[in-house]
Amino acid sequence: MPTPKLSFFLQNLHHGWWVAVLSDGVQEATITASSIPSEPLLPLLWAVRLLLLGASEAKCSWWEEPGEYRWLFSRQAEQILIHIVWFDSIADWSDEKGKTVLQMESDLLTFAKRLSINWANSSIKRGVLPFLLRIIRSCKRLLRHLSTRNLESIHMVVRCCLNC
Repeated sequence: MPTPKLSFFLQNLHHGWWVAVLSDGVQEATITASSIPSEPLLPLLWAVRLLLLGASEAKCSWWEEPGEYRWLFSRQAEQILIHIVWFDSIADWSDEKGKTVLQMESDLLTFAKRLSINWANSSIKRGVLPFLLRIIRSCKRLLRHLSTRNLESIHMVVRCCLNC
């Protein structure tokens, strides 16, 4: 079964607010997030980095006062299932109790590259924390290596990327 076409847009709206728009050509979701209590980009980058490093699952949360979007990722080989759920309040609810906002499949490398491109082409870079910048550079190195290889070869480069 062919993977649907991915459309992914990420923007820093300034004043502490972010927006992400994801689409597979059939369904689309617009997800907003506040930088309070924490920057939303770092958890998203970290989750994608874990998937690139071979994890089968990863997740992160984006807070939108007073609620929470939870990004749930499941990886099988080179594909990921992106499942975003909404909670009316920020609490330690189980993932299953959230309301599904979007559920779509994507190629992992395509999604990671789109995330990297969105970061590079926006004002997101301004004021970025040094730790966040190191993670982004590590992901870019990994993506360059993987763009010519199968995801299963990732374990050969994990050691160098873990020391970002």
